[in-house]
Amino acid sequence: MKYSIWSAISALALLLSIGSVAIRQANAQDSTNNTQWLRTEQDFQFNTTVLNGCVAGGGESVTLADTGHISVRTRFHQGFLDIKEADTFSGSGTGSVTGVAYDYAENDAISTTVGPNPDGTPFSFTNHEVAHLSAEGQVSNQTVQFDIRLVIDSTGNITTNIDNFNIHCAGQ
Repeated sequence: MKYSIWSAISALALLLSIGSVAIRQANAQDSTNNTQWLRTEQDFQFNTTVLNGCVAGGGESVTLADTGHISVRTRFHQGFLDIKEADTFSGSGTGSVTGVAYDYAENDAISTTVGPNPDGTPFSFTNHEVAHLSAEGQVSNQTVQFDIRLVIDSTGNITTNIDNFNIHCAGQ
């Protein structure tokens, strides 16, 4: 499994701090047309250090302890790949300068079809996530943003990448 979470200041630290990942796969019948779906579930625990530029005086580093769950159902159908994905992510941490507590929670679901892909190379799909970031006494319009990229091979195996993890202020 390949994981990559990038921010301005923590790419290496994050890669060293991934706590655990649990993966479960099962086949499931779709009740509407009896087509075989492959279901994969992944649980994540990781730490992310990001720069919060919304804080006056040059910003502050925030280390978030994050958890996530992704459930993906895939099926190949007439040369196309159908994807149903649902995810939840949350994190909390403390600002290095202000000592302020930060937290966020995000959930999302998508249903899409990609392809066809006749040469057998992997399918990929990227979903951009945005969640409100709460912090006492700080700028109220902050968001945590990151991308979830799914790469699905011809047998339905999934690699998940989490990229571009950062904090945005209002107007950015």
